[in-house]
Amino acid sequence: MLYAFVYRVVVLVFPETGLAVVPVPVQRLPEFVLGMALAWAMRSGWRPRIHPIVGIGSMAAVIGLLLFSGRLIGDGPVTVVLRGLTNEFFTIACGLAIVALASHALRGKRLWFASRWQVRLGEWSFAFYLVHATFIYLALRIFGYQEASWRNLLWFAVLFVVDLVAAWALHTFVERTLEKRMRRWKDARDRARGTVGIASA
Repeated sequence: MLYAFVYRVVVLVFPETGLAVVPVPVQRLPEFVLGMALAWAMRSGWRPRIHPIVGIGSMAAVIGLLLFSGRLIGDGPVTVVLRGLTNEFFTIACGLAIVALASHALRGKRLWFASRWQVRLGEWSFAFYLVHATFIYLALRIFGYQEASWRNLLWFAVLFVVDLVAAWALHTFVERTLEKRMRRWKDARDRARGTVGIASA
């Protein structure tokens, strides 16, 4: 994450460097690395005692920073940098929340996030990530930008439902199907290796 913070500060303070043209997947790499590192640590037995309220509260704090930093310290260069680092702050807050909630659950304590529908939405989340922007851009192409209005909440609700249905379909008919095939292929290969090992012995 240090790379992410340094990169973002350099882009914000020295925009003439041209680093803003770094491909988005490279910019997002620290988020994936952080997630994999936390997953590996927890699978290895790491169980930090962080209360879920702390994890959820950290995300609320980042949102508060984004919304109220201008009022608290003015719209100067510091505010610009802080707002520019919102993604990095939120990444850390999300990691903290995930670790807190996972540790809480692994200690045998019940969480609302562990409900059947929450788990199901989590399973669809990667597919949702893949399709949501496509439908947003499609709606913009068809209907164009809408004037600022509370009625736009209806647009958000409709797009959310469309994205959710598409995510369910992608997860059910593509992701799970391919996963089952890959597992069968791996199981068959493992059985074949076991047979070869026995024959050699």
